[in-house]
Amino acid sequence: MKRFKVGWGGGRRRPGLRERSVATRQLAVMIASGMPLERAVGVLARQEGTPLLARAWQEVHLSLLQGRTLSRGMARHSEIFGLLEVGLTRAGEASGALVAMFGQLANLQEREVHLRERIRSALAYPCLVAGVALALAGLMLGHVLPTFLNGALRGVQDLPWITRVLLALTGLAREPGVWALTLGSASLGIPLAGMHLQTPHGGFQIQKALLAAPLLGGICRKLLMVRFCRTLATLLSGSMPMVGALQIAASALANRPLAEALEEACVDLGEGVSVFEALATTDFFPPMVLSMVAIGEETGDLAGPLLRLAEFYEQDLELSLNSLTSLLEPMVVGAVGGFVGIVLLALFLPVYRVLVTL
Repeated sequence: MKRFKVGWGGGRRRPGLRERSVATRQLAVMIASGMPLERAVGVLARQEGTPLLARAWQEVHLSLLQGRTLSRGMARHSEIFGLLEVGLTRAGEASGALVAMFGQLANLQEREVHLRERIRSALAYPCLVAGVALALAGLMLGHVLPTFLNGALRGVQDLPWITRVLLALTGLAREPGVWALTLGSASLGIPLAGMHLQTPHGGFQIQKALLAAPLLGGICRKLLMVRFCRTLATLLSGSMPMVGALQIAASALANRPLAEALEEACVDLGEGVSVFEALATTDFFPPMVLSMVAIGEETGDLAGPLLRLAEFYEQDLELSLNSLTSLLEPMVVGAVGGFVGIVLLALFLPVYRVLVTL
């Protein structure tokens, strides 16, 4: 079976999800109000915004005027719209429910935008505090402490080991060769690491490591289940076949471990097994997802349980993010306090010894 194409790096940079979701919502509102499709797409083509997105809508508008379908015009710019948008548009055209499908697509994109912003806001404060702490530590080691130590402790014999270590660190921080080696390694290592992560093998390694991480693994899995359940439910609500929906979901979510699991499931589905059995044999999905899929198959409505699962995992993800934030903040503050305490101990311990001997 042909392996799924998973979007991970490479190619031109797509417009942001926020810009695409705004355009999708505008298109859904316009065609729901009775505006002809060609005119609605023409309005999007004339709007100011991301040049790449506007140019794509212009070419889609031209394709519509030439008698082609909307999905065909969008498929010619799949690097802009993505397989999810193209697949849902094609499903809406086939079912005659293009208005409803664009509304569901807009809802899906807006929830994804909200989810990303929530994760960024949860991690912003701990990252800011950690960045400020590292900057202050570098300033103290490079400029403040050397001046104090070389002046106040000059001539002092038998320094404590913690003070000697701090003196060695400040000496290294002021050494030009150390800075040159550090900057050179960073300028060479960061691009190489980025190029490795853009390869299929590198992307698979980092995504698999994140899913298995002790603290972040649970959050990453919940985030992935939210996106998978909501995306698959939206695709199935457009009467898309299960195999095609799984293929589009795997490509749209851009997670290689998930894509491999869904590839195995599609092979099993082709052999006639149920969706529950196909997903269960991958050992990737949690028991709750499998149970809800089994219930959906029994009732003949798989999209409904998947949407409820997405809501559940989104609430659970919110709680996990709050717990992670409440855990990271005291850890960062404690690390800063520990660094300050070590510096003060290294500074005043020799001074105390001198005062005692007077």
